[in-house]
Amino acid sequence: MYGRHSVELSARVAFLWALATPVLAGQWWQNSGEGDYDTLKYGSSMDRDWLYSASSISMKLEGCILGYNTADSEDAGCPENESEDGTIYWYQMANCLRPQAVFSLYASDSSSTSCSSSTFKESFVTTFGFGEFIYYLAKYDENSPFNNQNDDYYGGDDYFSQNGGFNVENMPVCEEDGSGYYIGMGCSEYGDFVLKQYTDENCFQPLSDSDYESLSNINSLLKNYKDCTAAYTYGNDQDDSLAHKLVYYSDSCSSIDNSLCQNDDAMSSMLSSSKTQSSSKAKAQAGSKSWVTKLKYVAGGMLLVASFVMFTGILFTNRRRRRALMQRKYRQSKKGRSSRSKSRGHDGESKRSSARSKSRTKRDSDKDRGDSEPSGVFT
Repeated sequence: MYGRHSVELSARVAFLWALATPVLAGQWWQNSGEGDYDTLKYGSSMDRDWLYSASSISMKLEGCILGYNTADSEDAGCPENESEDGTIYWYQMANCLRPQAVFSLYASDSSSTSCSSSTFKESFVTTFGFGEFIYYLAKYDENSPFNNQNDDYYGGDDYFSQNGGFNVENMPVCEEDGSGYYIGMGCSEYGDFVLKQYTDENCFQPLSDSDYESLSNINSLLKNYKDCTAAYTYGNDQDDSLAHKLVYYSDSCSSIDNSLCQNDDAMSSMLSSSKTQSSSKAKAQAGSKSWVTKLKYVAGGMLLVASFVMFTGILFTNRRRRRALMQRKYRQSKKGRSSRSKSRGHDGESKRSSARSKSRTKRDSDKDRGDSEPSGVFT
């Protein structure tokens, strides 16, 4: 008996294992076969093979935005992660916003790359500030206008002319201007690098929307990079190329982050699909909401009509009741008046009859008295 039960149990276990094995094996085979993941669905920064396989890379400067300074926060004048330095707002203790450069990279297998939509790869935002950006342009671009040591050529703006010329060490991080305010770098509404006047020692709160100094000479030289500039050519050392150095100290960005950032194909398709889904969802919600709204209006109208009918019925019912009550009171008061008048007539008649009987009795008594007295004249 025991052996029979053990055989049946073993057979059941074997049968269940036979059923489960294809499923588990299929899942294992499916998972093991997916060796190549589509990294673009996690972001364009996950797939940058073009950065090392392209024959040439070009750069285009998009403009200036306020971004997080994470590469070297101390040199950028950022406060520490505490409130002892006089920072008012809690989010400014760790998040240090400084003017950053937004640039886009274009790559191809040709000896030179034009900045077009067909060769666009990715947009970036620096994390080390404007001064370091100029430093990398001067160091890793042999044709950079910032290589010229003549201060009047590239740094003839008023601030730098009065403060020893333009260089990275002389860049105003957050300098006191002697009038109770501070001078620091900022971004204009057109995406240019400018000097602004701030009210706090960390240069977080601008005094006004206007610029303290436009830095027209420096922005004029940066226009060379706003057109299209070679950042890497095949055969050069990638460790010393402008494109690779800037990417290493920069973060990827898209139009979701700022309008100056461009979108690659993966981001564009993802945004278009999300817009399509959101629009279809919005239409579906609008359709359902329209029906719900119509139903609400119909129900509200019916309740309003029912309330009006109820109010009218109550009004007429109360009016009939008041009229019946008034008629009843009128009849009762009329009946009371008639009964009172009858009682008054009866009392008067009885009084008159009693008076007549009294006068009649008196006359009879006088007559009897006259008959009893003697007639004639006494002398």
